[in-house]
Amino acid sequence: MQIDNNKRIEIKAMEVVAFILEQYDKEKIDKDIDLCAELVLISKIVMTRLKKRYNLDFKRNNLIEEAKAKIIKDIEKDEAYDTLVHLVQNFKRIKAERLN
Repeated sequence: MQIDNNKRIEIKAMEVVAFILEQYDKEKIDKDIDLCAELVLISKIVMTRLKKRYNLDFKRNNLIEEAKAKIIKDIEKDEAYDTLVHLVQNFKRIKAERLN
């Protein structure tokens, strides 16, 4: 049975949320409505990114877009900005180097 891209995207987003919940369990972080809201937000961001990747239609969430623009403005002022950009752009290579 083949899974369509929308279902695959939902599964991948849930895998990210499950990973975060596992980390929170290890750190004994309480689960409350704030945590739920954060996980929904993360899930929506992951799903949007994957839908872009697979060229699927999606509805833009203006609140998320505005928040991302504000975060980008804030991190551009940070002294670690260049390092962060380098890390994101070269993540695969850096990860491979550290594993070897």
